[in-house]
Amino acid sequence: MPKNVIAEYENTELSFTEDGWFNATLAAEKFGKQPNEWLRLPATQDYLAALGRRYGKIPYVKTSRARADRGGGTWLHPKLAVAFARWCDIDFAIWCDEHAVSCLILPVQPRGSSLLSCLDLARCLSRLFSTA
Repeated sequence: MPKNVIAEYENTELSFTEDGWFNATLAAEKFGKQPNEWLRLPATQDYLAALGRRYGKIPYVKTSRARADRGGGTWLHPKLAVAFARWCDIDFAIWCDEHAVSCLILPVQPRGSSLLSCLDLARCLSRLFSTA
C-alpha cells in the first residue's frame, strides 16, 4: 500500500492514500458506524451503479484484512468521499465539503485538463489537512 496521508478531524486520525483513496473504516468508527452498513444501502448501490455507467467498471471499494495500523479496513475510492461523509455525520460532511471546495479554488497547474486529477486532489487535500 502506498504511503498514507494522515488528516485529523476532531482529534481522530483519518487516513488516505496519495491517490485519494480513504480508509472508510477509520472515518466511520468515529461515528459508531461501519462502512459495510453504508455499502448495503439501496441509495449507495444506485450511486455505485451510476458511477459505473459514467466511468466504466473500475474498483470503488478495496478491503484489507491487515491490522488497522498496517492499513487494514475498507478503503473507498475518492469519488465516494463526500457521499460517505454525508452518511457518517452532517458536521463531518460539511468539513469535507469545505476542504474539497478549498482544493478547487487553489491555483493548480492543469495537466492537459482544467479538472483536477485524483492525484492533484489528494496532494491538495494533504496540504490542507496538514494545516487543519
